[in-house]
Amino acid sequence: MVRPLPTLATLSMMALLFAACSEEAPPPPPQASEKVPNVYLEALQNAEAARFEVEKRNLEEQRINALLGREAPQPAR
Repeated sequence: MVRPLPTLATLSMMALLFAACSEEAPPPPPQASEKVPNVYLEALQNAEAARFEVEKRNLEEQRINALLGREAPQPAR
């Protein structure tokens, strides 16, 4: 029994299918491995750190004034 040769249309479809399957898939879009910084959280942390430094400086200044016998300045109202 002799098998018939594939037709031109069949060969064309097989070639297209083979070409489509043999190409490498495009790489997936790059994923953000780094987290986007939370700007508001960073600003809050910076503000709290600055407030802590100011409070620390004020306490140190009050301690020095007490050691030197200076009067503590009255807070502005």
